[in-house]
Amino acid sequence: MTCTITSTGFSLPVLFGHQLALHLDHATASLGRGRWSDHDGPTTTWGIDQGHHRVRLVIDRVEGRHSTGWGLI
Repeated sequence: MTCTITSTGFSLPVLFGHQLALHLDHATASLGRGRWSDHDGPTTTWGIDQGHHRVRLVIDRVEGRHSTGWGLI
């Protein structure tokens, strides 16, 4: 079964070496239910899944890298 995820969101400009983004996802298949987190290098993501919907909060430490930009995703 193929699952397609549509994501919308907003990312803020870098402040004190961190960038914050909020994503709202909609999937064609159920993502399950519950809270989760993922820590991958300088990026930390917290999420809540509710069936076909997901909310993700992403915090990225830029550590001297250039920002990924900011605005609507």
